[in-house]
Amino acid sequence: MAERNKRVFIFDIDGTIAPNGGIVSEDMKGFLQELRKKMHVAVVGGSPTYRLYDKLGQNVLEQFDFVFPENGLVAYKNGQMLEEKSIIKTVGNEKLNLIINWCLDYLSKLDLPLKRGTFIDFRTALINVSPAGRHLLPDDRKVWVDYDQKHNVRKTMVAKLKEFIKGWGLDIVIGGQMGFDIFPMGWDKSVCLQYLEHFEEIYFIGDKTLEGENDYPLFCHPRLSQRAYNTTGPEYTRKKVEELFFSHHIENGH
Repeated sequence: MAERNKRVFIFDIDGTIAPNGGIVSEDMKGFLQELRKKMHVAVVGGSPTYRLYDKLGQNVLEQFDFVFPENGLVAYKNGQMLEEKSIIKTVGNEKLNLIINWCLDYLSKLDLPLKRGTFIDFRTALINVSPAGRHLLPDDRKVWVDYDQKHNVRKTMVAKLKEFIKGWGLDIVIGGQMGFDIFPMGWDKSVCLQYLEHFEEIYFIGDKTLEGENDYPLFCHPRLSQRAYNTTGPEYTRKKVEELFFSHHIENGH
C-alpha cells in the first residue's frame, strides 16, 4: 500500500484507452482496475463530465482515483469535486462573444465535403470548435478525418484564430480527430499536476503528444521526465503498461 501511494498513472482517454469517438472496453476497464492495485490511476480528457459517463460508465468518478474532465480544468478525487474553473469568469462575455462570432463566420465560409451539427461546444472551462460538427456518423467521421489530414483544415483555422486573439492571454490546441480547444494560457492538461504534487512518480500516456496538440503539455512536462509515453491506441496502451508494471500479461483484465 505504501508503494501504491507513491505512484500515479495518468491516462488520456480518446485514442489512448478508448478508440477515437468510441467507448472504453470492459477489458480495458478491468485492466485499469488491476493497475489500481499497484498505483493510483487518473484519467484526463477534453470532454465535459457528462460525456465521460458515456465513455467510461456511470460510475467513472468512483472507478478512478482522479478524474480530470475538460483537460483537467474540472477535477475530481475519489468521486468528490476538487475544483471547477470558469472560462466566463476568467475571459469575460465580451471577448467570448467575439471569438464565437469569428468562428461562426469562418465556418460559414468553409467549404467541406460534409457538415453536421454542434460546431461550437461551450463548456465550463473551455470552448471546443469542430469545423465539420461533432455529430458525425462513423462513415462521415472517416471522410472528415481523411479530409482534415490532407488539407490541414484545423491547423489553418487555428493559425488564423490565434492571430485574431493575439494578446488576449488565450491558447488553442488541437485534440482528438474532430476539433480544437480554446482556453486561457496555462489551462492545458498540465493543470492536473497541481492535484498530484504528493506523488513521487507520475506517469502519462497519450496519443496527441506533438507540439500544438493537447497531450503535449503533459508529455513534455519536467515532472514526468522519462515517464511519458506516446500511444497509437488502446491495444498499444495496454501493451506498454504491461511491459512497465506486470511481469506477465493479464488476460481479459484478470
